Amino acid sequence: KKKALKRSDDGIPGLEPPSFAGVTLINLPTTETPRRGEVLFRVSHRFYYSTSSGSGQMYGLDGPAFVLLGLEYGIRDCASVSLGRSNLDDEVELSTAVVLAREGRDFSLPFSATLRAGVALTTTRPEERDLFDADNLHLLAQLALSRRVTNRISLLVVPSYAGNTRAPRPGSNRENTIALGVGARAVVFEEVALVGEWIPVLSGFEMDVETWGLGVEARKGGHVFHVFLNNAYGLTPNRYLPGGDLLDGGDARLGFNIYRTF
Repeated sequence: KKKALKRSDDGIPGLEPPSFAGVTLINLPTTETPRRGEVLFRVSHRFYYSTSSGSGQMYGLDGPAFVLLGLEYGIRDCASVSLGRSNLDDEVELSTAVVLAREGRDFSLPFSATLRAGVALTTTRPEERDLFDADNLHLLAQLALSRRVTNRISLLVVPSYAGNTRAPRPGSNRENTIALGVGARAVVFEEVALVGEWIPVLSGFEMDVETWGLGVEARKGGHVFHVFLNNAYGLTPNRYLPGGDLLDGGDARLGFNIYRTF
């Protein structure tokens, strides 16, 4: 008898499950995209207060939060378009993703590669500034490179560019940010994994501390859940690439991501 081929999460015989379960690790984009005809609904949530705020603020849970709601549609198996809105300065982000290579399938490459590019528009602005003024626009480009080291461990490297990252801050001049995000995912159980990322700035505008995050991922049916600690409240690349706002290395805030594919 012929041995049955192992089926991946993509339903493709003979292939291992994808290196990453979601389209983001925590903040960083992964090499995954929705398949053709699929719609992915995203909820990303960052509590503003840090865990060090104590019981008076329920360790960060009792207070304001920044939320991003988004939709991503698979135009093809290797291309998608997404639209999201964050309540942080009422920012709207439009982007597209193109899978350039999949590990072991295209040109026998030892890694996967996906390019994400788009633009974010900050709609909260001074009255004297037009909506589409250059100070409100942020060009974004990120090349996600991933490799499955073992059946349980996957690595991610994301060279990133975000334009006009300094302009949203009062009294500041325009400045761009180039960063190199790195991350990892380690499967603990069949549907549970640990995730972590770190985003050092290479050049341009940067905050006082580099963005980092560490959390747990769970998959159930068509859902992917992330619950994590991180030091930044930004939800779009032009917000989280320059760095975080919590200066104490041990301080962090709670956040979560929810993805549902239809």
